[in-house]
Amino acid sequence: MYLSYVTPKNGPMEIDIQDVDMHHNDVWTLFPGRKRDQRDFVFKASKEGYLITSNGMPMDPTGLWNVDSKDFSHITEIPVGSRLKAVVSVNPTRRVRKPNGKKTDVEIIQDYINQHQGIPISEWDTPEQIFQAWFTENEERWGFTIESFSVSKKRIIRMDKYKIVSYELSMVIVIVDSGKFVQTVLKGIGDRNDRGFGMLMLKRA
Repeated sequence: MYLSYVTPKNGPMEIDIQDVDMHHNDVWTLFPGRKRDQRDFVFKASKEGYLITSNGMPMDPTGLWNVDSKDFSHITEIPVGSRLKAVVSVNPTRRVRKPNGKKTDVEIIQDYINQHQGIPISEWDTPEQIFQAWFTENEERWGFTIESFSVSKKRIIRMDKYKIVSYELSMVIVIVDSGKFVQTVLKGIGDRNDRGFGMLMLKRA
């Protein structure tokens, strides 16, 4: 596993932080030959470049990028029961069935609103309670439980054909399954992981 910082080779260049399709294309070029259903990396974009967690080392066939990679395999050795701090920009969604029978992914707070029409707002759950329910649905798959968390920085990105709603989460997590945890580190949590969301930024608690 590798943790890589990728920056433009021709000097400082402010990356458009809103253009998630560009981020998607930039990062995929660093993993030539990788099929779309074989993604084993996740990334976070900044104005200066990309931070990437990946199973294999990124390579630049275009000559446009500086790629600084460091070994990240120690993440596989963190034992069950370890507590870590995690920060993540996440697009939290839930798969729901539309009236026409088709399934779609809906942002969890919007899904809650949709499901509680006609109920007084004073009786609705708080955003923290809605997130807690989402965590409970996914913790077993992620390989960790969430001891505490806070939600901040709601962000809405509107592209031509879709919209992404993301939130900045600060969490303290406890690893319960090392194998699943490693896969989550590689693939991210939530939706739109191939657009720069869901990468866990980790450090010891």
